[in-house]
Amino acid sequence: MKKCSGTGIGHRRGIILVELLVAAVVAAFFLGSLFHGVLSLQRCVARWDRSMRMRQVLTATLFHVSRDLRMAGCNPWEDEPIQAVEWGSAGGAEGRSFTLWMDKRGQHPDSWPDGDAEDPDERIEYRWDAVDDVLRRNGQPVLSSVHENPWKTPFFRLEEKNGIGLAEITVSVSEQSESRALSARVCIRNPL
Repeated sequence: MKKCSGTGIGHRRGIILVELLVAAVVAAFFLGSLFHGVLSLQRCVARWDRSMRMRQVLTATLFHVSRDLRMAGCNPWEDEPIQAVEWGSAGGAEGRSFTLWMDKRGQHPDSWPDGDAEDPDERIEYRWDAVDDVLRRNGQPVLSSVHENPWKTPFFRLEEKNGIGLAEITVSVSEQSESRALSARVCIRNPL
């Protein structure tokens, strides 16, 4: 008769500690890579969301300022145009504030334009307050986190070419160490 030597198939019954450690290291590597990828994706989405939110706010703000600039000097009732734009005391035609006059309506909210720019709500002043980093419209905050424009571009610039006034508004905002700047150019009906 033959004796069994014990080197057959059923000899290995448990998992060796080294195999268990290798499996744990490989699983930890894959889980760490997956976790890092998820965190990177989350940061990317948060940055994209912040950038889009800043762009939407800037677009809406520039739309309202541009609309006011387009209406400035609209005076259908008088031969003399209403003074459209006046810039602030920051020097020259480039400043941190500007004032618009428009002929929106008469003394009563339901009345038509009357040719009088001295009515209560016909003067609109936009002012960038650099101390508080706020853009204000007639003293009311319109946009916060406003900071100095890139390359020292002025907030408001007015040019006159061939009798046509061209206003350029550039606004920059920042949020969590990211910044975005947008500008708009508007033809003014009755420039200074």
